[in-house]
Amino acid sequence: MKYSKKRGVSKKYTLSKVRNESSYKTVKYYSEKGYKVSIICNVLGISRSAYYKHRNREKSIKEKNDELVCTLIKEYHSTFDGILGYRRMTMFINRLNHKSYSKGYIHRLMKFLGIKARIRLKKVSRKIVEPNYTKDNVLARNFKAEKPNEKWLTDVTEFSIPNDSRKLF
Repeated sequence: MKYSKKRGVSKKYTLSKVRNESSYKTVKYYSEKGYKVSIICNVLGISRSAYYKHRNREKSIKEKNDELVCTLIKEYHSTFDGILGYRRMTMFINRLNHKSYSKGYIHRLMKFLGIKARIRLKKVSRKIVEPNYTKDNVLARNFKAEKPNEKWLTDVTEFSIPNDSRKLF
């Protein structure tokens, strides 16, 4: 049976392409706590020589380049107050550093760093509703009456009902 790949389900991206990176970090952590390296390596199923080879290795050119681009991403993210998404981040990095990195590469590194663009809120625009017709202000705020029932006032307010064409008064 063939299963289709779901969106968002993929391997976690790391800068290092070393296979047992997490195992080597575990060995380093527990060896600093005082455990023997040979015992830890035996439990994790890796050879001691592989651990020491990893510990003394030089980083590849790709890893160094990734770290350089990550520092640029962090720098531009703080400079522009976090408003740059991966497309504009790619544009700025390529233009200011005379490089040609792809959008996917920058997007992958931004996801690895946990950097996202701050999305601005849209401005709320409301139409100024003009009343259809109004009467003249005959009273002119003169509310004092000589006799009872001489001046009568009313106020009509119109409410529109959501999802309905009818109105309340």
